[in-house]
Amino acid sequence: MAASERGIEFVRLLGPIQLVTSSGSIIDVPSVSQRRLLAVLALNARRSMRAQKLADAVGVSPGALRNSVGRLRRIVGEQALVTTSVGYRLDMDVDAETFCLRVEQALLDDDGRPGLERALAMWTGPALGEFESEPWALADAVRLTEVHASALEERAADLIARQRWPEAIAALGVLVTLHPFRDRPRGLLIRALAGAGRQADALRSYQTYRTFLGDEVGTTPSADVQSIERRVAAGWNGIEAGCEERVTQHPAAIHRGRADSDQPHKPLFLPLHGALLRDLRLVGRSAELALLAVDFEQTRLSGMRSVIVAGEAGIGKSTLMGAFARRVQTSDEATVLYGRCDEGSPVPLQPFVGLIGSLVEHAPLDLLSAHTARCGGDLLPLAPHLGDRIRVSSPSHADIGTEQYMMFEAVADLLRRVADRAPVVIMLDDLHWAEPTALQLLRSLGRALVSAPVLLIAAFRDPGEPRSDELRAAIADLDRADARRLPLGVFDDAELSQLVRSAVDTGEDERDPCVVADVLRHESAGNPLYASHLLRHWIESDLIENRVEGLRFAARSRPATVPPSLREVLWSRVRSLGNKGPAILSAAAVLGVHFRVDVLTDMLDIGENEVTDVLDDAVSAGLLVESGAATGSLRFTHSLVASAAYDELRTMQRARLHERAARALQKNSDEPSPMVVVQLARHCELGGLVADAQKWALEAGDHALGELAPNEAAGWYRKALDHAIALGRPASERADLLVRLGEAQHRSGDPHALATLFEGAKLAEQCGARAALVRAALASDRGFMRLSGYAPEQLKMVEAAFDVADPADEDTYARLLALFAQCLVYTSRADERRRVALRAIDIAIASRSDPAAPGGQGRDLRAVGCRCERHARRGRGSRRGDRRRVGRSVPAVRSTSERVQPRHRNRRRRRSGEEPGRAAVDRRTGG
Repeated sequence: MAASERGIEFVRLLGPIQLVTSSGSIIDVPSVSQRRLLAVLALNARRSMRAQKLADAVGVSPGALRNSVGRLRRIVGEQALVTTSVGYRLDMDVDAETFCLRVEQALLDDDGRPGLERALAMWTGPALGEFESEPWALADAVRLTEVHASALEERAADLIARQRWPEAIAALGVLVTLHPFRDRPRGLLIRALAGAGRQADALRSYQTYRTFLGDEVGTTPSADVQSIERRVAAGWNGIEAGCEERVTQHPAAIHRGRADSDQPHKPLFLPLHGALLRDLRLVGRSAELALLAVDFEQTRLSGMRSVIVAGEAGIGKSTLMGAFARRVQTSDEATVLYGRCDEGSPVPLQPFVGLIGSLVEHAPLDLLSAHTARCGGDLLPLAPHLGDRIRVSSPSHADIGTEQYMMFEAVADLLRRVADRAPVVIMLDDLHWAEPTALQLLRSLGRALVSAPVLLIAAFRDPGEPRSDELRAAIADLDRADARRLPLGVFDDAELSQLVRSAVDTGEDERDPCVVADVLRHESAGNPLYASHLLRHWIESDLIENRVEGLRFAARSRPATVPPSLREVLWSRVRSLGNKGPAILSAAAVLGVHFRVDVLTDMLDIGENEVTDVLDDAVSAGLLVESGAATGSLRFTHSLVASAAYDELRTMQRARLHERAARALQKNSDEPSPMVVVQLARHCELGGLVADAQKWALEAGDHALGELAPNEAAGWYRKALDHAIALGRPASERADLLVRLGEAQHRSGDPHALATLFEGAKLAEQCGARAALVRAALASDRGFMRLSGYAPEQLKMVEAAFDVADPADEDTYARLLALFAQCLVYTSRADERRRVALRAIDIAIASRSDPAAPGGQGRDLRAVGCRCERHARRGRGSRRGDRRRVGRSVPAVRSTSERVQPRHRNRRRRRSGEEPGRAAVDRRTGG
């Protein structure tokens, strides 16, 4: 029996999961599993759900799912619960969707009060009832709760506008209790209390809110709420502001739980990246494009959506994104942002460098002004040309972690501002080549943009490329946010036939391509890239003829059997360039996907004219294209072309060509750029030039560390250390490399960092490398006391460094004193800690009073003094005069690291006699 025949009007999700009839009566669903099944289907009403996905959400086996569906179908009716080709579909109205539409319409109407009341009357309890906290329901429960809270705010604002103060106060009291962190209801409550003549209660409500925020999250009320409080304190009674409170919100903003002051702007128009325009004729993929369109529409209602596009090399990931980007941009529906990663690229934070750079270059100045007003120049490390478009302050200077966090926040702020104008589509391609810092930024954006109308499309190879731990973590974060998995499969017969028709000019009549498509399917296994290259090869070789009966192969030359490998297809194209073509392109592949013609010429024992002729032929054949990165540079059309050419080289040939590449690069680069430095490190290593490989790996590590990419720096330092060990370098050199490696690990949060630093310090102490020992000690400083098992080892290392430090270097010496005092906190050497801390303060005071001291050093040592003040006061037998001197000389402020340390005020003090080793401490500290 159909649902209409049973009188069922809709499914209730706003409260207990029930079926409601047209007469208003309730039909209860008997079991928990059936209610869960009904809720999952209702959230996807009128859309087919895959049986496996439905079974996973409900938590039953496929067999049990069929039984549950059968029992539920007997309740809702045969016509309401339909079995489709892939799963099941519920064809019924749902109160949650009706509720959202009514709220949206009420906010658009001039007098939306009746519609808002009708919408709120539908809310009978927590969204999704007993299942609101289950993983499959959590996101929708939060979304619906947000819409409900926003509707309640609008109703309260309407009551204030009509000066119905008691009703507004009652409604807002409930809303503040349910959502204590929402800012707008607090401001409305203060207005309502003031309007009712309860000024004292209004001010008390503000103080309660301020205390609550300070205790719970360490922040203060918004500027709007503070402004309301100041007006109430000045005697405002709230009556004249009643009419200005009702703020009409854009429907999409209501669904996102965010207010927009005006109607949304048009999307920004950014020129599409060349990778999105490479193949303008899309073959197949209609189902995938439809799913992308569905997810894009969902962003208008529920905020950020993510789509993970995966597939083997050449499956058409970039082609699919290009087709969707052109469709969205042509319809003027969204701002399209695209970024890609390059194999072996030394550029930190790819693909965001290109994506944010393009956005900064084309964004309107008012948007950039609003961004810089909040974030300053924190975006400059990622987009240096921001300063060319608008005046901006220098980026924040702090420790490596804080600077990275501020940059991530600046990226999120800019993207949110773009999304406030219109929905945004962010496309990140070839993430299997992304470096760790870029993947950290991706994970950060997934959390920061959760309520923004953003469609994030992330593409990577699977299978075909090993996935790093960082990539796995990033993909896992997207999966936890209910990302859609969009695996791309091979072409079927119909799509291969379409590919043949699109590539071959058949005139006005479409000729039957079945014969060609059958051979193409056999030879390419349906891989779009393989099939395209094979088809192009057949067309260029005149192997296909347009006959009356259809497309056929020429009788005189049926295509030979080609192994289903793109390398062989590409290599056949390379051989068509002539006898010297394979050798020249193989040498070019050694240089990488991008290469300079002058470097390639220096590598080969072939005349310059011959090399140029072959390269020109390769460009004409489509194997190479001109690179826009620099004049006189070329790149392979696809990285697999370079891989195929490289794999053809024998082991000794590769080593010899890598050696020649290294020498050619050094010859053509007087002052190598960071990209060239990375290339030199790679070529020297693979070419057997170990000494040079160590030098360039060290330089590449230094550059990566300076660019806020400590993970990459650690990799290069490890390579340099391996080379030094292989060469038998002196212990002092190996100690320095160990310390550099430990410092990079320390900055990236590697748990092995301290062990590396201890090893480097021990080696430096043995060989007398004082500078390395001091650097290792300072690198171990985390800014707060260490309670782990490493604390004694750190104290030993710091003490050894202190013994060899030069007191004339006041900056380093004071930092070591501060660290030394900190390491002594949980030892019995209290007097020694006090003397060390006072000595550091004395150096800080002297630096502040010395007019010849550099400005930066004075500020650094002032911080050292602040840090040591507490250690000096807590030492055994501290004198009142010392306290006065410390209080006058160093501001009575504490660093962040000291504020988070435990306060051991009542630590037992003992040892009234002379400390062991006191004479040695006196000699070191001057005490």
